[in-house]
Amino acid sequence: MKIVLFLFVIFSSKIGTQAWFPVKNPFQLKIAELKQHSITDCMDVRSDEGIYKYTKTIDYNSEKNHSNFIDVSEVADSMRVCGLYLFTDPDKIIEIFIRQLDVDCEFGGLVSVFDGWELNGNYFPNQHDHPLNLEQRSNELCNTWNHYPLYKSVYRSSQNAALIQYRIPVKGSFTVIVRHLKNPQPCNILVQPELSPSYYLSNYGERKNCSISSMFPAKIKLIHFNVGGKQLQHDCDTKADRLAIEGVMEANADSPKTLANICGKSNQMLTYSMLCDFSTLRLISSGLYQNRVLLSFDFNSFDEELVHDTLYCET
Repeated sequence: MKIVLFLFVIFSSKIGTQAWFPVKNPFQLKIAELKQHSITDCMDVRSDEGIYKYTKTIDYNSEKNHSNFIDVSEVADSMRVCGLYLFTDPDKIIEIFIRQLDVDCEFGGLVSVFDGWELNGNYFPNQHDHPLNLEQRSNELCNTWNHYPLYKSVYRSSQNAALIQYRIPVKGSFTVIVRHLKNPQPCNILVQPELSPSYYLSNYGERKNCSISSMFPAKIKLIHFNVGGKQLQHDCDTKADRLAIEGVMEANADSPKTLANICGKSNQMLTYSMLCDFSTLRLISSGLYQNRVLLSFDFNSFDEELVHDTLYCET
């Protein structure tokens, strides 16, 4: 019995030393259970956990006497940046493990892991609501023939959205493992159609900004509202605790428009229409109050009859 136990200890220790990254949870033993996904579209939006792989091979010129030459025109065209846009439930974050990377720096290849989403100059969360600046939120990776890059293996987003951008002009590949982890205090939330019937936004009594954003024209309903206490007000532009309702068109990403700055308490339904490409509710908090907002997001049609407060974000 002692011999069997001794052999088991030795075998277990060898497994531990061969683990592919030092994560203190049993996920490292469950890779085989994850579903395999191939990245085929330049802009790919996914909400599934699993193993994602992208591979690009060399396209040689097929003309006579040129079968061993690379088509330079195709290489130039392939310098565009593509993206794998990841999202999950509002109360979860995204973990990305770089399992394999073969992206040549010298040919202009690059893979970037971004904490949030970036789309045509629009960032979620924006620079004012995220605890890190844009540079700190981005991690760029590539390698050369004699040097494998030094980078941390695991990246975890701060919210329910993350982005993997990549540029591989000639050839290369990468493989990432994506999984979703519980977030006990979600602060910034990206809304997706039919993702949830309602959303809860709070500062948890802390001094910070939190936000909830949609990338579609939205009808927003405030079901329960308690920001800064006291009576409901709609002119809270200078208040330290307020809910700012903003929208922007894609072409004017740097010039958001504000529909309202509200504060106080209300259990009465408040409805707002956002005829904008991007809509954001920003919960600005001083830390003196436990601010809470319960709300819902729905699609808003430009042809729908509007009977409530509306923001038009014309280009």
